[in-house]
Amino acid sequence: MSKQRKKFVIVDGNALLHRAWHALPPMTTKDGRMVNAVYGFLTTLFKALTEFKPEYLAVTFDRKEKTFRHEISVEYKAQREKQPDEFYEQLPILKQVLEVLNIPIFEKAGFEADDVIGTLCHQKSVDNDEILSVIVTGDKDAFQLVDENTHVYTLRKGMNDTVIYDVKGVMEKYEGLTPEQLIDYKGLRGDPSDNIAGVPGVGEKTALGLIKEFGTMDELYKKVKVGVYKNIKVTERLYQLLVDNKEQAYQSRVLSTIVRDVPIDFSLEKCALQSYNKEDVYTLFQELEFKSLLNRLPALGGKTEVEAEAHTERQSNHNYTLIQSEVDFEKFFEKLQQQKSFVFDTETDGLDVITAKLLGISFCWEEGVAYYVEAKGEFLEKLKSIFADPTVKKAGQNMKFDIKALKCNGLEVEGIWFDTMIASYLLNPGTRAHNLDDMVFRELGYQMTKITDLIGKGKGQTTLAFVDKNKVSDYSCEDADYTFRLIKPLQKELKENELEKLFNEIEMPLIEVLVEMELTGIKIDEEQLVVLSKELSKQINSQFAFAT
Repeated sequence: MSKQRKKFVIVDGNALLHRAWHALPPMTTKDGRMVNAVYGFLTTLFKALTEFKPEYLAVTFDRKEKTFRHEISVEYKAQREKQPDEFYEQLPILKQVLEVLNIPIFEKAGFEADDVIGTLCHQKSVDNDEILSVIVTGDKDAFQLVDENTHVYTLRKGMNDTVIYDVKGVMEKYEGLTPEQLIDYKGLRGDPSDNIAGVPGVGEKTALGLIKEFGTMDELYKKVKVGVYKNIKVTERLYQLLVDNKEQAYQSRVLSTIVRDVPIDFSLEKCALQSYNKEDVYTLFQELEFKSLLNRLPALGGKTEVEAEAHTERQSNHNYTLIQSEVDFEKFFEKLQQQKSFVFDTETDGLDVITAKLLGISFCWEEGVAYYVEAKGEFLEKLKSIFADPTVKKAGQNMKFDIKALKCNGLEVEGIWFDTMIASYLLNPGTRAHNLDDMVFRELGYQMTKITDLIGKGKGQTTLAFVDKNKVSDYSCEDADYTFRLIKPLQKELKENELEKLFNEIEMPLIEVLVEMELTGIKIDEEQLVVLSKELSKQINSQFAFAT
């Protein structure tokens, strides 16, 4: 059995950031900063780290200064349009993230990130050829670096469809050309994305045929004549194009060649994976609203330190009570009757409120203190009067669901006052992260228990009905507790942004309307639908017959 090779992941920072910028929809933080490219970059980086589990890691970047290629050709990349400022403003944000994660960055004035990557791969092989380099990029230029010690991990579509290329993979993609031959191939074909001219009139198919036939540009220009070869037919026109543009072809080859001797201060040990300061990472990810990425951070001893800290805090910072007995309920109910407002949250065994079973209701009116009442018939009967009292203000997260769940169990809800999810929609229209977990992380810096921690994932997923009631109680109480904690900061932001009137007079009253509409449904005339179906089928068939 062969020994598992250690791995050195090298990331093409600019290429990956550009790919993420174009692949992902706009994502803005609550203070208006665009972060979609940074988010996409980190998603791919963490995916690569999970797949390859490297011992070494580095990220490379282009510099603002012109490179030696611009000195060779003023046309090099001259056609590229400048990206919006929102893209370039994300570069320092990304570097800040890499810094707190203790990931080394390499860049050099006068050279591109590709050249730095080529140099890292070369110097690593000189230092230790038993380590496999994996280049993470969205750019095919790196294919020329592939050999037995270097592979390329690239994106085919979007940010999730990835593929890794070894020598065999590159040769399959380019009809038998080796990675080394791609430089000559580009010398002939050029590269429109970089404004490298190549030989005019020589496209992909012709360039492939010429290199397959002659092996290199040098051999091509030594031996080529008009005639029919095994892999290519060289017409008089093609021959003349090659002769007339020989100098341009060689210049294009130089422009396409990744250099491997950039003068940088590199040692493999500098790139060894390091631990990071959990508080710095947590604070920055909260600021950038990257809650979902916390769980994908490189693990340190099983769980990330960030996760471990969050779980420790969760165990000690609350007083949650499960109400099952009549005695406990009466004590709870006496306290509830004294409240002028409270947060509530329902738990069901499904998302279809009409068919789902109500398992319990959590209540909170004091930070850190919450109650979970099991949905017993006698308890629900007594709670009816509280929920139906319009003078008692009710709040929640996505209240429409909870109100429908209660209504389907005979409880009417009046006094609908504050929905934290709706407030988030108004305050943060640039993000799609309006679920409670993301909101609490963004506003309060706290990482909540995930529902999947209780019910699992995939084929083995169950429902809350089969989860220990104490765990369900803690989960639901935490939801109610942190919904309660969100209200004051959200109220303040609504006022500061002059959104109170819209929130109170339009958005909140709309909840009741939507509840009634969704539970009432739409009446359908089935007989008329059958008639329409037959008529439309006739029209479609007649149109099809006419077309054929």
